[in-house]
Amino acid sequence: TISGCGGVVETTDVSLYIPEPRYLTGKEQKDICRIAVLSSSKQLNINPSDSRCYISNQVIQESSSVPGSYEVSGSAVLNFDAYIPKEYIDKKKVNSVAAAASAFAADFVVADAIQITEAPSSSPTGEPTISPQPTSSPTPGPTESPAIEIPDQCLSILDGIRVVSSSSSSSKNFYGLDIGSGIASAGNFFFDSGSWVVLGTGVDIWGNSDSFHYMYMPTTGDITISMFVSSFTANHPWAKAGPMIRASLSPSSAHYSAFVLGSGSFTNQYRQCDGCTSVNDQTGVISLSSVWLRTKKTGNVLESFYKGISDAEWIPFGGTATIDYGESFYIGIAVTSHSSTTELASACGTSFETTSSLCSNAITESGCISSSLCQWGTITEKCYDSSKLPQEDASEIMPSIFSAGSTVETFNCADTDETEIYAIDGMTDSFTCIKSKNGDPGLIISPSHQTMSLVTKMRIYAGRLCPLCDPVRYKLYGRKSTFENFVEISGNDLPWKSDKDVARNFFSVPIHSTYSSGDNGLSFTEVSFENVEYYLDYKVEFSKTRAPQSSSITFAEIELPGLLMPESTGSGSNYSGELVLSTAPRCGATEVDARETCGNVCATNDDCVSGKFCYGVATNYCGSIPPRVYSNPIVSFVPRCGTDEISARTFCGEECKFFCSTPGEICHGVLQNYCGSEYTE
Repeated sequence: TISGCGGVVETTDVSLYIPEPRYLTGKEQKDICRIAVLSSSKQLNINPSDSRCYISNQVIQESSSVPGSYEVSGSAVLNFDAYIPKEYIDKKKVNSVAAAASAFAADFVVADAIQITEAPSSSPTGEPTISPQPTSSPTPGPTESPAIEIPDQCLSILDGIRVVSSSSSSSKNFYGLDIGSGIASAGNFFFDSGSWVVLGTGVDIWGNSDSFHYMYMPTTGDITISMFVSSFTANHPWAKAGPMIRASLSPSSAHYSAFVLGSGSFTNQYRQCDGCTSVNDQTGVISLSSVWLRTKKTGNVLESFYKGISDAEWIPFGGTATIDYGESFYIGIAVTSHSSTTELASACGTSFETTSSLCSNAITESGCISSSLCQWGTITEKCYDSSKLPQEDASEIMPSIFSAGSTVETFNCADTDETEIYAIDGMTDSFTCIKSKNGDPGLIISPSHQTMSLVTKMRIYAGRLCPLCDPVRYKLYGRKSTFENFVEISGNDLPWKSDKDVARNFFSVPIHSTYSSGDNGLSFTEVSFENVEYYLDYKVEFSKTRAPQSSSITFAEIELPGLLMPESTGSGSNYSGELVLSTAPRCGATEVDARETCGNVCATNDDCVSGKFCYGVATNYCGSIPPRVYSNPIVSFVPRCGTDEISARTFCGEECKFFCSTPGEICHGVLQNYCGSEYTE
């Protein structure tokens, strides 16, 4: 049992398909729990850190819906923190995370999984059952798919091999299924190292429902299928074979396909929703011996292409369709004989390639978090490869950067009745400042985590009493160290200024907010602003209250939702020694020249050679790094990346506008420098 939470415990069913009978590994369980935690936090509007998860009661059963695969089902147990009230945990919302947690992710399959000794029952119930152990009387594993006899016209692509097993190791990523009614003879397929053969009967792929054989695999995200058709043999001009992207395995499913035809032509056909009428778009004529076909899915947009064997570029053809495939779908090769006879249509080729972008920006959040190779960017709201998460998304996000134990100081308050801590305590107890006559009052808050943070919005929660004491105009300042002055980040009216009937919050109610959303069960105002700088401490100044004559400012809580700066990965330079800051005056033709070339330390102009003068220079690393000799130095003001402004300027970090690609570095507006000019040391 997970300890350390002490709150409500709920469970939700999870299940997924895998190609062999085995239990989920520890890594797979962790991945599924990651989905469940993120999904439940979104549903309940809590922080992901407010719950823990583990997988229990795994059961393995042979899948009835995906032949040749196995369904692993179990329970994701969610244990919420004790401070979250029981009534806040909505059972229905917790159960709704099952759809996301059960999303199929092919990367869940790993080589070192724990194998079970026998295959499970081949007759699962309609709904997965959860029990501590798998069935005690499993039947033997599924029989191997029948061997496939290669048609004469396809022998050359398999080097003359007449009979092969459709259960070869390379074929195990694919499944074969006869879909629809009117299948006179069972279809089959073979796939090995790109070479493929698919045999099938079926009435047609057309109208509101299809009848064909499908060599397929499930997947998600953006994908491109490219295949070369060496041969297609069938007795009907509208027999079809080609790449298909299909929403489900039902006969009436939406799909998008590019087909070669029994007539010697090729075409693009699709059905845009389940049970909709099929569309035929552009039929062309081209030699079958030189047909490459491609279907491409980007988000919900589908396109088709072809090219001849001597063509350098893919040529668009057919129609561009919009189809909502949901989180997961199927790709593969479809073959129909367009006949009710038992004679099989046969297609074969020497190339079948897929280019998948599981972590593309077009994927949805739940589809993204269902893959352990991907990571959802909470800030940018895009999906990325885990190793390519931008800095702003790699940062730890907080509902408010004012963590427990932060220091709160007031200014221009005649009295606060020791309520300062109530301003950031995570409860709705009110902070009150009786205005002095020395200027606009406010707060200086130093977060206890002492980590630089980036904020782009502020929330103020209404107090229980004195509606006329609500602050309605603010200025927010930040500073990077206790030795620097505060600089203004933002200032404006608060949105609730024009609201004359702001609801009041009761005392001592816990505030459950997230980075992206305040506690919607409470009354608050939120203002957003542009900011790309990280700061250590913050100062908030209130210049107006709802009633100008009010002698006090009162509110229940102030939140600055923010990103904590990731841990530094280095200065970005190739300097391996210890860096020491320096502010000693130096010689140069200008201050920039003195600092950038690390001129001689000086006290007066007499210490410098002719043409150079003694300048007090901005903080630098001169004395740590070798002096530089520039050729044709050009002054630059371009913002650059670094762990701080000095690092960005001294080591000429990458040019930037808002964010940096290196974790731990942020984009700084830098002092005048010679970055961009060539130099020697």
